[in-house]
Amino acid sequence: MQWHVRRCIALACALVQEDVMTRNDKRAALAAALILGGFGLLFYFLPRIMLALGDWPLAAIAVMAAVIVGPFVLLWLRSRHTKGNNGEG
Repeated sequence: MQWHVRRCIALACALVQEDVMTRNDKRAALAAALILGGFGLLFYFLPRIMLALGDWPLAAIAVMAAVIVGPFVLLWLRSRHTKGNNGEG
């Protein structure tokens, strides 16, 4: 693991342990990390997926559109859900 990744993990652990983050902040950070991590895995396997869809160009276009737009849509839906639960906006 590279030094900057270890440093970020150590900083995140320190913030969580020192109660600098509120419960809602921790939940938001965890949700964002899970969403981005999931799409990171999807990007890792994306070349194999695209090669498997090589015979169907429309399916490949649909997969690429979903991969590019998907994280933004999920984070937007999460923010709308959070605002609804907090009684805001």
